[in-house]
Amino acid sequence: MDQESLSYLCQCVSTLTKLPVFLCAAAGGIVRPFVADGKFFSNTETNAFLQDKYLRRIFDGSADSPISYYISDDMLGFGIVRDQSSDFFIYVGPCKLSDISAQAVDRMYRDVDHPKSQADLDRLTSYLGRLPQVMPETLMWLLSFINLSVNHAILMPTTFFSGSPMFRADAGINDKLLDNLEFYGGEDNGAAVHAFEQELTALVASGNLDGVKKYWTEAVRLPVYTSMVFGGDQLREFKNKFIETAAIVCRAAISGGLNPNFAHTLKDIYILRSERAAHVKEFVELYPAMLNSFTSSVNNAISQFPSDNLIVSRAMSYIQNHITEKVTAADAAKAVHVSAGYLSTVFRSAAGVSIPDYINHQKLQIAKNLLLHTDKTLVEVSNYLSFSSQSYFQSIFKKYEGITPTEYRRRALQRGTEDGL
Repeated sequence: MDQESLSYLCQCVSTLTKLPVFLCAAAGGIVRPFVADGKFFSNTETNAFLQDKYLRRIFDGSADSPISYYISDDMLGFGIVRDQSSDFFIYVGPCKLSDISAQAVDRMYRDVDHPKSQADLDRLTSYLGRLPQVMPETLMWLLSFINLSVNHAILMPTTFFSGSPMFRADAGINDKLLDNLEFYGGEDNGAAVHAFEQELTALVASGNLDGVKKYWTEAVRLPVYTSMVFGGDQLREFKNKFIETAAIVCRAAISGGLNPNFAHTLKDIYILRSERAAHVKEFVELYPAMLNSFTSSVNNAISQFPSDNLIVSRAMSYIQNHITEKVTAADAAKAVHVSAGYLSTVFRSAAGVSIPDYINHQKLQIAKNLLLHTDKTLVEVSNYLSFSSQSYFQSIFKKYEGITPTEYRRRALQRGTEDGL
């Protein structure tokens, strides 16, 4: 794509989205800025902190992929789309992915390595205050659209969002922390918190922003939620509790129709932020920011799908989350609050298969992986996937795959031996 066409595309994107957009050359840096507010670029130029921490990210990342992105620990988002036929690339951002509080701005300001002044703080505050706020998913779709315009190729957000090395390299948070998590405060307190969390997750799954804000305000006032008895490391306990809540909210968002890859990446972003917290007071900001991001994303997903398709998406998510159990069409219908007959009709129309066929297909995909990559017996595989008996598992497997599980494993092993030769 020639420079004039790229410049016009940048201007269109900036005008429509109000986001800062820069046309850059790999060798020469920024060729031309396109910003809805001229102060964006001027503030970035004159603030060394913003240059070092954010603007220079345009030169990071692998050139192998046409799309890269960076999400900072203070929830500022940036994206790059490379023109595969030239040395130009388009840089989008920064944009706010959640609200940035005055405390967060002050924390960012304290990280500046150059001499500080009140003018610097005012400039940083003004800059961040003027940044447009978008959902992470919206930014990813925008990068996908720019790539389609520049490289004439479709690259869906799900193929690059969760795997970008610019973020994932920092996101190695150990989810096994959840295994050791214990809510302190007694059995009665735990029951009260569990009831609260059930209500909260229902609101997240429905994309109810007002409801989430209301219930979180009540939660902060709940003695059973705030009077936790801590061990020696109070900050660690707050982090562990946040990780548990993020995992619960993530599952709720997926059940509400949010793309699982996107949901898990969003969870990782907030877990990363919690791990970097230096004081328990930071969680006063982290909890509502995390809840708002998930609920807004679900709300956005709901608005993009016809109601029947959303019901099917939620039913599929429920089935996938319970695939190792004795899940049925009636269970899925109850989970998405419609009748079994109605769900069966819209499911077949949207997915092209019946719900029992879909469930069996999902179970058999797992079964085949277990047969190929583990030494589990047929009984163990059957029990793990909650088939009523080994013989029923074998008959279902043969019905869908055309051969028995034993023959499937034998052929796979034979092919592996031949490939090794």
